[in-house]
Amino acid sequence: MKNYPKIAINILLARLLSIVPIERFDFYLTGAYRRAQKLGFGEGTRIYATAIVYGHPKVGKNVFIGPYAIVDGTGPLTIGDECHVSLHAMVWTHSTYPECLAGDAAKEKVSVGEVIIENNVFIGAGAIILPGTQVGHHSLIAAGSVVTRDIPPYSLVEGVPAKVTGKVNIQNGEVKIERE
Repeated sequence: MKNYPKIAINILLARLLSIVPIERFDFYLTGAYRRAQKLGFGEGTRIYATAIVYGHPKVGKNVFIGPYAIVDGTGPLTIGDECHVSLHAMVWTHSTYPECLAGDAAKEKVSVGEVIIENNVFIGAGAIILPGTQVGHHSLIAAGSVVTRDIPPYSLVEGVPAKVTGKVNIQNGEVKIERE
């Protein structure tokens, strides 16, 4: 019985949020920008409140890091301008597999590999970028893909492991995806 007022307020708030565009909620937007500024990221970059960013990644201008994304900057990581890291996407620069597999005998406890994400890259929901990879500019990483090797510019990549399945073609500001 005591929870009814809270439930009613939550229902009312949810109804209000569905009617009012999110851009009207300045507290949401300024928080995302402020968080990026505190981390020293490029101008116009925004980080969702539920995203996890650790280490010291270099992040360019107008980058979007979405809800529940993980950006691992414990190893060298560069994310160029105008990139999007979507919902639940992960960018990893390290792995602890040596310690796990070899135990105390492991010469190195952690494997680290530089990750470079060039300008204008879209990383789809749930995609994973593994250590030691480079993603070329103007590429689209499809949702759920796992990038295990370098991706050339203007590529559409899909799958596990991710493979180039098409090209990104941009003419007069219009984006077309051409599948091979």
